[in-house]
Amino acid sequence: MLPVFTFGEVPRAGEFIGFSRDGKRDDRGVLSQDLYRVKRVIHTAATELNPAMIILDVVLEQPVD
Repeated sequence: MLPVFTFGEVPRAGEFIGFSRDGKRDDRGVLSQDLYRVKRVIHTAATELNPAMIILDVVLEQPVD
């Protein structure tokens, strides 16, 4: 289960997205992120509480460590 992130627009199948597992930065201030490829968009919805809820099916392409 991945945490919730905000996207400017809905990612499409085949696109790459990055997630940080812990949100911590290294001593240079760089945020380490795992690289994922979107397999499919499962669900998108707009609600009063969350204007852009997106559920993605992703594949880990390149882990940070």
